[in-house]
Amino acid sequence: MTITTRTRRSARNWKRSIVALTCSIAALVSLAACGGQGASAGADSGAKIINIAVAANSKPLSYTDDSGQLAGYEVDVLKAIDKDLNDYTFKYEAVADDAETVGIDSGKYALITGGYFKTDERVKKYLIPDDTTGISLMKVYTLPSRTDIKSLDDLHGKKVAPISPDGGVNKLVTKYNAEHPDKAIDVSHQDNITMAANFQGLVDKKYDAVIEPEQSFDVNAIRKSLGVKFRATEPVEVDRQYFLVSKKQPEFFKELNTAITKLKEDGTLKQLSIKDYGEDVFKYDK
Repeated sequence: MTITTRTRRSARNWKRSIVALTCSIAALVSLAACGGQGASAGADSGAKIINIAVAANSKPLSYTDDSGQLAGYEVDVLKAIDKDLNDYTFKYEAVADDAETVGIDSGKYALITGGYFKTDERVKKYLIPDDTTGISLMKVYTLPSRTDIKSLDDLHGKKVAPISPDGGVNKLVTKYNAEHPDKAIDVSHQDNITMAANFQGLVDKKYDAVIEPEQSFDVNAIRKSLGVKFRATEPVEVDRQYFLVSKKQPEFFKELNTAITKLKEDGTLKQLSIKDYGEDVFKYDK
């Protein structure tokens, strides 16, 4: 049997096609593998995409504005960081609070935000930047007429709105009660608390006071909705807030850490605080 030149050429072309197809499949598999743990390669610029979860409805920290765009202090901070990190592109997703921690633990997100405090448990599980990205001002809210309530000391014997068993307010009250047993604050714990319900309780005089971090909810929207003004004390506690990063992102974390320090030193964080909170919260950070 004689094999012609055309037949040999066709055979060679067929082999090349098989090799090219095999390489293409291998490349796709490799790309998919690299896309795990909250990051993937950018299709156009070659920048690595960092998947980030932000709180979906936590104005002024992060929220969706009237035009359908993500907004808020932490979103603005992330955008400023993204501009500084040329090798990375941030991709945001607004989710519920519990979905954030589930997502970072599963590798879906490389970074999560939400006004997180630094705790021993979080230090063990995540990478936490050296510098804080925000400051939480814990305050006591009352009706304007309740000028007798100025601090935590004044809440002994008062009716305080329910608090979450896992939040920063519970940590504050637990610590206060341990240090001041003679002035202990009586509180009840409740999951899925809404600020609207607690402040409605103030209006109905069901509660004497509400304890909340000022940066975690939109007090102006609640005031407008209920048609009542509220009085806030001076901060009863000042807490530092941080972004949480997956321990599987050490290289990204190094650059993020440097970028946050830069934004703090050049005054960007202060400017964003004034823009989104109406004041420089960092002046309380001693």
